[in-house]
Amino acid sequence: MRKYSLRKVVAAAVILISLSLQSCEKEVFVEPRNDSGNIPNNRFSVISSPPGASVYIDGRISGFITPDTINWLPAGNHSITLKMENFLDTSFNVLIKENELSSVLIDYYRNPKMLGEIRCTSTPAGAKIYIDNQFTNRFTPSNFSGLIPRKYLVRYDLPEHRQDSSVVTVQSSKIKNLNITLEDTLDIITYPVYAYSLNCIGEDKKGNIWVGTTDGLSQYNGKKFVTYHQGDKDFMTSNIITDIKTDKDKNMWVGTSNSILKYDGTNWTIINSGMINQLFISPDNIVYAATNRGGILKLSGTGYESITTSSGLQYNGVTAVCTDAIGRIWVGPYYNGINIYDGISWQYYNTANGKAPFDNCSELAMDNNGNMYALFFKEYAPEQTPVETKLIKYSGGGWTIVRSAFDKNYDREIFFDSKNRLWIGLEGIIRISPDNKVENIYSIINQNLRLFNYEADKYNFLYAKKAFIDSKMNLWLIGGPYSVRKVKPGRWFY
Repeated sequence: MRKYSLRKVVAAAVILISLSLQSCEKEVFVEPRNDSGNIPNNRFSVISSPPGASVYIDGRISGFITPDTINWLPAGNHSITLKMENFLDTSFNVLIKENELSSVLIDYYRNPKMLGEIRCTSTPAGAKIYIDNQFTNRFTPSNFSGLIPRKYLVRYDLPEHRQDSSVVTVQSSKIKNLNITLEDTLDIITYPVYAYSLNCIGEDKKGNIWVGTTDGLSQYNGKKFVTYHQGDKDFMTSNIITDIKTDKDKNMWVGTSNSILKYDGTNWTIINSGMINQLFISPDNIVYAATNRGGILKLSGTGYESITTSSGLQYNGVTAVCTDAIGRIWVGPYYNGINIYDGISWQYYNTANGKAPFDNCSELAMDNNGNMYALFFKEYAPEQTPVETKLIKYSGGGWTIVRSAFDKNYDREIFFDSKNRLWIGLEGIIRISPDNKVENIYSIINQNLRLFNYEADKYNFLYAKKAFIDSKMNLWLIGGPYSVRKVKPGRWFY
């Protein structure tokens, strides 16, 4: 083994220490010793807002953190750089004079380049945005600029979705993107809307959902339904809402027990008309109303013209109205089958001439191919007593029975979706394709849903009487007291 003398070992250690000090001197500004003599009283005060910046002098770290005063800088020009986490470096020159105090204040907040931005997006959009647990009064998507560089806690809150949050570090002159996919917490939501009967459902120009009841008009505000009663709002002329329809201009029309309401998304117009049983929007965007005693009303502007017995209608009490592909008006007057008016003369379809199965027609609707559908029932019966009902399709001059049933509801509505399928509450919600394939609500809704539990006597889907598909592809089901249900897109088979 080679032997080393103690002198050689000590000499090697001194050399290593010397090399280490030479290397560090390139990065660290070394303060002179206080006992070295002839040290000038030159002072340099550096302050930053916010504080905490590391001070570099002539390219070397000084070890000082703002705010502080450096007493030992030699006179002359010096290059100063402030470095702080998440902020851009700030460099400037300072002239140090003999036996004088030089001072600099760096306000990071006054330089727009020092600030940052957060872009907040969520899937789906529309979530409330909270920053550091404070609601910003803004919703996704939204940008927040002019932010001080630091860490922020950003939280998204969307109804019927699980809250989610993330810590975002904002840096100078940079945009941080925060997109969070919010987990859907429910598949089917039941909303309590209290009334003896829920009669109709529709959507306004802004995408709000409205439900008409026997005890007011309810608006869905994104979380729950808020019900307006007569006296709450100027437009509420009655608490009994009978029908809701939306025209091609997205105006919403509401039938009540004494008037017709028009809502353009901002303003309400009231048309005094008597009780409305049904509203219909024609393909040429004309509004027709079936009234309890005044025949058919054809609306024009803020007024209307009447079609009554004086023109040949068999009875002025009307339950259904529709127009066909050639512009004829089809009317379902009480106990008088179907009356068809071409503007000059009338045709009558009833049991007397063998052209109708029953004389009570409660629904009329035309599909996208110009075929007319009518719903007949045999007679009015005591409440909750099933009556014989037939859904009839009129095409090519003849009637075809599409569906026969015994049902307890008189208040139904035929609804055609974009695939020309007929939806109706007939012994529960059913959907009928143009080739007469019938699907019930249990085959339409995916059974493997989260929270697909309900009280059979209160929320049973079998007894929903009306279906509606909104602009966001939510499927709404109403029927009976208290039962408004929303099935989210993708949770039902379209």
